[in-house]
Amino acid sequence: MNFTAFARAIAAVAMFVAPAPSVATEAVVAGASSAWTPANSMSIGRAGHTATRMRNGKVLVAGGYTLDGDYGRWSQTASAEIFDPATGTWSGTNGMINARANHQAVLLNSGKVLVVGIGAKAGPNAELYDPDTGIWIPAGKAADVPPSGSTTLLPSGKVLFAGGIVSDVVRETYLYDPDADTLAATGSLNVARFAHGAALLGDGRVLVAGGFDFTNSIDGRLTERAEVYDPATGSWRFTSDLTPAEWFPEATLTSLANGSVLLFAFRFAAGAHESRSTLYDASAETWIDGDTGPAGGIHHTATLLSDGRVLVVGGAVVPDDARVYEPRTATWSLAGSPGTARLYHTATLLADGRVLVAGGEKPLQNDSTSSVEIFQPASPSGLARVIEYYNESLDHYFITATADEIVKLDDGQLAGWRRTGYQFNAYEAPVAGTSPVCRFYSVAFAGKGSHFYTPLDFECGKLRADAHWTLESAAVFHIALPLQDGACAAGLAPVYRLFNNGQGGAPNHRYTTDRNVRATMIAHGWVPEGLGPDAVQMCAP
Repeated sequence: MNFTAFARAIAAVAMFVAPAPSVATEAVVAGASSAWTPANSMSIGRAGHTATRMRNGKVLVAGGYTLDGDYGRWSQTASAEIFDPATGTWSGTNGMINARANHQAVLLNSGKVLVVGIGAKAGPNAELYDPDTGIWIPAGKAADVPPSGSTTLLPSGKVLFAGGIVSDVVRETYLYDPDADTLAATGSLNVARFAHGAALLGDGRVLVAGGFDFTNSIDGRLTERAEVYDPATGSWRFTSDLTPAEWFPEATLTSLANGSVLLFAFRFAAGAHESRSTLYDASAETWIDGDTGPAGGIHHTATLLSDGRVLVVGGAVVPDDARVYEPRTATWSLAGSPGTARLYHTATLLADGRVLVAGGEKPLQNDSTSSVEIFQPASPSGLARVIEYYNESLDHYFITATADEIVKLDDGQLAGWRRTGYQFNAYEAPVAGTSPVCRFYSVAFAGKGSHFYTPLDFECGKLRADAHWTLESAAVFHIALPLQDGACAAGLAPVYRLFNNGQGGAPNHRYTTDRNVRATMIAHGWVPEGLGPDAVQMCAP
């Protein structure tokens, strides 16, 4: 069966407006407690380092400040090491060319890791790490960008550098093309800033907020101004300001699956210092002031979990604090008790949904730590985790909530597949207002197997009648449906379905709750399928 025949067989997939419930429903599921466990320590203590999960699932830790025991002073390090989640062990790799700390790192579409920012003056400002060779090389034109700005990977694969400081704070922004090694100036910020937060929005634009905007080393202030960059026009424009207050730098901005952005920062307001969360509604372009949230404050970490929640750990105010933000209810909850108090640390989402928390500064001890902990998020009872995998040789994505398949995929019995780190929740059993999800399989496309999932009776019936497709399960899991306009009930997250449009000679679909993933796939020629303007296919708890 060729792709054209497949397109005819389910031609209604892209255009079909399925019968949807007239009233959206919400299910309430009990929760469970999260857990912290100690892990093997790094080779040295580090603070202000970076930790990047690579395509192979391992985590590259690079640079940072370490305490010189002979002289009792802090110094930057060029050393790097790699954590293997499968074995829980660390291994050495080549060090960077330039010692650096408080820098930034981003995983490029090529699989290489770009680091940029504050390093020794004698070395390059930016470097590339190749995981295949373990070698660092200067990052060409990227070395020309100012340090201490923001670094954002766009759906196009280019990197946006915004702001920073040389002798003064700058407004300039640049687009770096890693494939061509070209650096091009793009529209300037309206407000010069550094140590600000940045987040990729679901439509491919970039939001920046906060940071310092001083123009010399004496006279300066923190800015409440926020602005948005549009790659289509190469320009910045102001959006709504943060609530008037003295916001501290190093705010974290976390893009949520629902398209909004969670900002968490330390600020001075109404005569008192407080940790504060606020939510940016990208569609309305407004800020919604939240509650005080975690107590950690400045120098914390914020990590988007696989299930769409956000883990905030540590900080200078209460460095042993850990809490989770639930976007569906806009509430915070305690996330267990970390074994080590820390700030200037890293918290990296692993492919299996756990979080690697590594290093940092020991509060009030003028020392860095090599200690490492693993955070295991709670799994709400009654829910199944739908895990996403990717096979590079096939260029196919695959999802499953079946325990036996997950074991075989994770331990290599089904060769070539690796976790992407993305997942969403579904229901293990029927719940009021949900539908069973059918799963089909075919080997009729250029020798490649292809799976297809749908909660729609119409699509299930159509493929049941097609001899080229085999029904593997009539209820692989259960999930809620959106309304005709694509809206999900309160407390549920939209699941987007994207079709590869036959790239590679065989159909493949990707299912995600992440709007940034959606934007990236569309930029690579994938077609959104579903209801409403955002093409929503399912609604996940």
